[in-house]
Amino acid sequence: MRRLVLTLVALVALAASARAQSGYQLPLQFVSNGDTAIGALPGKSFVITVQTAYDNFGRGLDSFALRFPFDSSRLTFVSAAKRCPDTTAALNAAALGGVLTVSTAKCGAVFGGQAVFALTFQFSGTASDGTWLSMVPLALIDNGLIDRLADAATDVVQICHASALWGDVSGDGVVNSLDALITLSGAVGLPTAPYGLANADVDADGQVTSRDALIMLSAGIGLPTTAFRVNRGVVDRCAPQVTLPRPLYFSRSGIDPGVAGVSGLAIRTANDSSVIVAGDSSDVSLSNQWRPRVSPDGSHVLFVCDNPSSASPGICKANADGSGRVHLTAASNIDISPDWSPDGSRIVFVRSGAIYVMDSAGASPVLAAGSPPTGGVTSVAWRPIAGSSRVAYTIFVCCTAYSGEIHTTNVDTAASDVAVHQFVCCAADLPRWIDWTLAGDSLVFDYTLNGYSAVGTMLATVGAAPPPAVPLAAFSLRPAQHPLWTSLGVLFDAPLTTSRLLLRRPDGSIVQVRPDTVDNFLPGMKRQ
Repeated sequence: MRRLVLTLVALVALAASARAQSGYQLPLQFVSNGDTAIGALPGKSFVITVQTAYDNFGRGLDSFALRFPFDSSRLTFVSAAKRCPDTTAALNAAALGGVLTVSTAKCGAVFGGQAVFALTFQFSGTASDGTWLSMVPLALIDNGLIDRLADAATDVVQICHASALWGDVSGDGVVNSLDALITLSGAVGLPTAPYGLANADVDADGQVTSRDALIMLSAGIGLPTTAFRVNRGVVDRCAPQVTLPRPLYFSRSGIDPGVAGVSGLAIRTANDSSVIVAGDSSDVSLSNQWRPRVSPDGSHVLFVCDNPSSASPGICKANADGSGRVHLTAASNIDISPDWSPDGSRIVFVRSGAIYVMDSAGASPVLAAGSPPTGGVTSVAWRPIAGSSRVAYTIFVCCTAYSGEIHTTNVDTAASDVAVHQFVCCAADLPRWIDWTLAGDSLVFDYTLNGYSAVGTMLATVGAAPPPAVPLAAFSLRPAQHPLWTSLGVLFDAPLTTSRLLLRRPDGSIVQVRPDTVDNFLPGMKRQ
């Protein structure tokens, strides 16, 4: 089972310090197989179950309230059924305007693999493709009666459109002995007209045999067949990618270093009309690569590229369509994490662990006056407020009680540094990929939370202790990472069948931005 586990917490939690991040997540997940989890036929109901996943705090789930944004043009909510061990309290479920809210005052679920409730939806008879379903926690109380909302980790699942059911060779909408008889006839060489056997390979071994007929017969009389795909949808179309009003920049996996048309810097043009693979971005294994940064006026893009005469990473600038690439930094340096000043006249970046600033043409790179004297800077982002000279940066701190810090500083002024947050080793550590909210008052970043890779946010409070980091995304096997804050929501990448680009919208729902047969990483876009 491949899962994308995403921590989803409404951003109003930034203002609430009552919920302390424990460093131990309380995960809930959809029960699904793979990334195309459900094949739903138009007019046919299907059931998806929510269960507890491994909770490394070990307390399980006492009570909860969850919100499920869904596409009401594709799905209709039918019913919800409680599966918690404690049945004394009712399960409340109400859908309004494409938002389903589910809650109970008592569940008593154990910490891993316990079914919590089942949701029944119906696929629209007019929809011809799939959609996404994600969870947004509103309240989570564990069995120790501790508020775990700040520790919430929840899931997202793709619901695909299906053209038929596996095993329904007669086309009557059910799998029964008739289907078994037709399949057995075909398996022994007898004619099966007018029926075809396109959906008869229910054991997925690439051929139609008497074994498939036996599985269909078992399904028809109610014997267990969960190891096979009988009665599952024959998926033909999954969720369409979100149409974006501005070009999306990202890195496409493949040949290293990137090659035009194959891998490296890629551009999804406005309104998703086409993809340009410009190539020549830094190594696609991500050891040096950095997300593209679009200039405030949208005319140019910065990205980390291979220096022409060395293997070290440098800063490149190109036109918005990927043409006219120029190297802005020398081959002898190691340069990453470029970002534009709010007016586009200057560029901040990290050189060998220090903060540097140069003009937009790459001239006159100088050590920033506010760069930390100890070095160790791992990422930097310019505050997107007109006239601001303040940047946020992450720093690796070795051999102390802390294992990473987030600071802000003024690039033009010495002694302007403010420590926003120190990550105590080692429940949470290694912050990186820093970015600002559009208002310039909060920060988004990725980091490690008690062994989970996560995307989090916190206030960029100057001179005051900020609230604990609130995770937006976490994944236990490979990281959900590289966040970018835009007016559309938070873009990031995370693995499904391949690493894909996802968007967490302001309502908390998660949708796919880039489906592909190869890995896509590092989203970049004009912020607004």
